[in-house]
Amino acid sequence: MSYRKFITEAYNNVAKYGTTDVDLFGDFFELKLLAKDEVKKEVIDFIDNALTKKSDGSYDFKQLKMKKIGSVLVPKKAFFAFRKCALIDFVDEVMFLSIVLIMAPVIEKNRINKSEKVVFSYRYKPHKSLLFDDKYNFTSFREHISKKSKSPRVNVVVETDISNFYDRLNLHRLESNLLSLNGIDKELVKLLNEILLFWSNRDSYGLPVGSNGSRILAESLLSEVDDFLKSNGIDFCRFVDDYRIFAKDAYTAQKHLSLLVQKLNDVGLFINTNKTNVREPIKDVKTKSKDSKVEKTIFDEHQFGVPNVIRGYSGLIPTKFRNLTKNEITKYATYDIKEKIKEMTTAILVKPNDIIELSKAIVANGLFDNLYDLVKIVKKFPQFLPYITDVLIKNEKDISDDVVGNIKNVLGDWMKQEELLEYTHVYLTRLFSSGRFTNTDLILSSFKNLKRNSGIYVGRAYLDGLKETLFRNDVIELKKYYERADIWEKRQILRLVNINLETGEKRAFFKDVINNTNDVLVKHICSDKNLKLLK
Repeated sequence: MSYRKFITEAYNNVAKYGTTDVDLFGDFFELKLLAKDEVKKEVIDFIDNALTKKSDGSYDFKQLKMKKIGSVLVPKKAFFAFRKCALIDFVDEVMFLSIVLIMAPVIEKNRINKSEKVVFSYRYKPHKSLLFDDKYNFTSFREHISKKSKSPRVNVVVETDISNFYDRLNLHRLESNLLSLNGIDKELVKLLNEILLFWSNRDSYGLPVGSNGSRILAESLLSEVDDFLKSNGIDFCRFVDDYRIFAKDAYTAQKHLSLLVQKLNDVGLFINTNKTNVREPIKDVKTKSKDSKVEKTIFDEHQFGVPNVIRGYSGLIPTKFRNLTKNEITKYATYDIKEKIKEMTTAILVKPNDIIELSKAIVANGLFDNLYDLVKIVKKFPQFLPYITDVLIKNEKDISDDVVGNIKNVLGDWMKQEELLEYTHVYLTRLFSSGRFTNTDLILSSFKNLKRNSGIYVGRAYLDGLKETLFRNDVIELKKYYERADIWEKRQILRLVNINLETGEKRAFFKDVINNTNDVLVKHICSDKNLKLLK
């Protein structure tokens, strides 16, 4: 049986949107090559052949030629909180997603029907290069919560989510769940399990974060929990691992929350107690009354064993600095920047919201040289480095030369510290490859001194940062590092060689490379006819 339809569906999605939506990984030039018809046919043919069953009806995992994946820790929201995000190669992601999409119609059929407005996350409905129904998303989830909260039958709302959901998802439990679905190809489930165990180093836990294939599989496992809650008459809704339970009183809320905890425990998952809150619903969100907007906890943690929620950011720490609105500019006109800088400079710890507020106030008032103070302060909360580098990049034309130099010195010293987490080097590299902050020598030396245990993506990030600023001699020297490089670094080295060296200087090198690789994209990166795409 040919699965070409699903493979094409998977390929189109990856070719347009990449293998991950994690901001840290940036834009990959390889996506331009994936848009070429000849590359598309080659990849689809390979996967179609790899998913051909053997004579005994089973699949051969070795035929897939999967590569190991790595992960990068990306800041979440607390001083100590990180999310482990996966870096999956393009062909491997198409392979993985193809297998999942073959199962997706059966998985979707076994979920609570969309019309019941209970589960709002990743409802499978392929169209064009998209995979999911755009009517069901986080916005519609929030709108449903608001509507339900106004019901006279709802007097208590429980907010909770699952702790480390993707990391703690049990692969054997997932396999059993998929095998129980009518109409599923059991041999394909076994092949999928082999891939996930291979990627997890036989650890039996965890789905790669950032992949659409993982999103569909996670929904399959949670559908078991959804069915349990529904069968027990619990009024709830969910977006991925984010739950809301609606109840008539505190006792019912506590009982239904207990049932959720019990069922999650059965599948090896646990609620995040720090993000569990029980409150009165906001009955009229349009009122301007201050009291109507306050979420009141109606019982404490000692009564029912549910701890108070720790207020902070919901979701990830922001990585992008958004243009200020007129209202924001007006709001920050009276913000005491000097006093806040003094306060944050002397403080042992700083509050996340203060960093955002100070950033906006500096920009709103045009006091861009104060960004130097902000750079020194952010060392007290390093997870905000992605946000601060974006502030600097977007406002670099308005910063004085002296301050630009001071910022480069401070952050340059920071980048030289090898023990820092990988994401720090990635975002600093983006800064040092941008406009007036450009420091090619620093990035080039960082790559040359890179240790193999420094991370799975940082080497590629260094090379991405060099793409516009290298001289011919630098590129010739980079060729020497090809053999020690991983596949992500190799592709970028080949790209730099192709666009910077003459045909005679690269012909023998490229011939040797092509003869000694099975990477489907390498020969296309080495081709002169793709030079326009690579630049």
